[in-house]
Amino acid sequence: MPKDVSSSEAVALELMKVYLHMGYTVAMDNWYYSPDLFKKLVKEKTNVLGTEHVNKKIMLKVYKKMNLKKGEARVLSSRREAAFKWRDKKDVHLLSSYHKDLEVTKTGKLLFKTKEAVVKPKIVMDYNVQMNTVDR
Repeated sequence: MPKDVSSSEAVALELMKVYLHMGYTVAMDNWYYSPDLFKKLVKEKTNVLGTEHVNKKIMLKVYKKMNLKKGEARVLSSRREAAFKWRDKKDVHLLSSYHKDLEVTKTGKLLFKTKEAVVKPKIVMDYNVQMNTVDR
């Protein structure tokens, strides 16, 4: 294992090596996510979608200080990646190499009191779908 690769990065890269350069998407939780792994996978033509701890040093200060109400979301994006913050019961932080905006989608559920459709950011729905396939 090269010196510049952490053990969790090494596991992810080893598992993905036959799928690199094929346009697949890797969904990862905050245990495996690192900015270095993100960059390495994107460089290898692989999309990345994952959660991140807000207390990591690499998170932007402006991103940490955003106070959102339940259901609100914000995105900070660049050409190669986007950082999303969404408030559900607590703050949810996601990073993606292919989601660039705050597209929302209906969840198929209704709010109990108002019977309005429940909506979530598409990135959250995509992450949940990807991670549920892993957890089964």
